[in-house]
Amino acid sequence: MSKKNSINIAKTKRELNNLNTVTQKLEHLRTKLDNLTEEDYSQNMFSLVEAMPKKHFPDKDRNVEFTFWFLEYKAKNKLKQYKLSKEYKDKYVHGKVEFNAKEEIEVIEDEENKARLMIKNHNINWTLKYKPSDNSLLYLLDKKVTYIETVRVLNNYYAHHVSEHSYDTGSPEVKAFYRHIILKEHLQKLAANGKFQNQLYLQPKTFEEMFINPEIIQNCISVLKEVEILNEKEKYVGRDKAAFCIWVKWLKSKSLVHHYIKDETFAKLISKKFHPFTISTSLFRKPNPRAEEKYNLEIQALLSKVSQLSHGLI
Repeated sequence: MSKKNSINIAKTKRELNNLNTVTQKLEHLRTKLDNLTEEDYSQNMFSLVEAMPKKHFPDKDRNVEFTFWFLEYKAKNKLKQYKLSKEYKDKYVHGKVEFNAKEEIEVIEDEENKARLMIKNHNINWTLKYKPSDNSLLYLLDKKVTYIETVRVLNNYYAHHVSEHSYDTGSPEVKAFYRHIILKEHLQKLAANGKFQNQLYLQPKTFEEMFINPEIIQNCISVLKEVEILNEKEKYVGRDKAAFCIWVKWLKSKSLVHHYIKDETFAKLISKKFHPFTISTSLFRKPNPRAEEKYNLEIQALLSKVSQLSHGLI
């Protein structure tokens, strides 16, 4: 009997009634399929969604939360497929893991810089819809689309805008999200966790050394002032220390700080910078739902603007 046949659909429908968000419901359905093969896993996820009452996933194709979940889901599936390939095993199972990961990251970042440069030089508004009115699919072959999608995923565009092709593993947005978010993050972890980490990546000694572009450090600090974690004199005003963890999370996501920095280094240098304030390493490892709800979206939006500034997009 297949896993899908073993799923109690009626029970699953009742279970969804106890969940609040689209993401929670999709994750719950995904757990029902965890033992399937990857091919069936990808096909049956959507089938299971379709079997659920429409009240749980209303207006799917125009629901940002729904399409973003599938965008990330498909991109993660591409990583699973890559990890099964001979190329991956040669590089990261039998090869020089740290060297190969660092080399591949550099290639990806070169692509990102080229995309940003092309967008800027050709004055392309990457936020506008580019699909032609005749619904032809030939536009998907246009190199400009690759550049647009690269810049979009780097700026978290699809967390706020519907993706039209999030179900298609071969679509430009899934490819871009896979390569520049999922794969890049995976490679960064491989590089940072390797046995030669200390030789390859020395931990920064100062707060300023955490940042890739020193010109935007003050802009990043200003974000903490805007969310009222720091006052105008850059003193901690005692609202919620976990906001610093959310700040660091988005600094890393936006490639504003070096990817190899350890949590303990962040804690040490942030504490030193904003002395007498202190923050413990443990806070970076424990999710704080209250702080996430209060600060996450605002910090994300503010650092997105800083990222665009840092990368020459504004």
